[in-house]
Amino acid sequence: MIGDRPIRDLIPEMERHVEQGRVVFVKWTCPACGERVVDNEPNRFCVEGYVHEEKKDGTPCGHLYTGDLYGYLLIYRGALPDA
Repeated sequence: MIGDRPIRDLIPEMERHVEQGRVVFVKWTCPACGERVVDNEPNRFCVEGYVHEEKKDGTPCGHLYTGDLYGYLLIYRGALPDA
């Protein structure tokens, strides 16, 4: 699926992946600068939100994102599951 979705829809999916030994990183789009951001700690969701600390060019952003739309980066170990 493409695009961000409400976190209430993603958490059950993310939990299933973690239970199966996969690594999940939460992703979001910073509304302040428009960059796509990936959490630096796997297998968590921060209910207080996420701070976009540094942009790709190294300059600070500092925006606290507390929105509802997220995606995730999934890392598989071993064989990919059947679709």
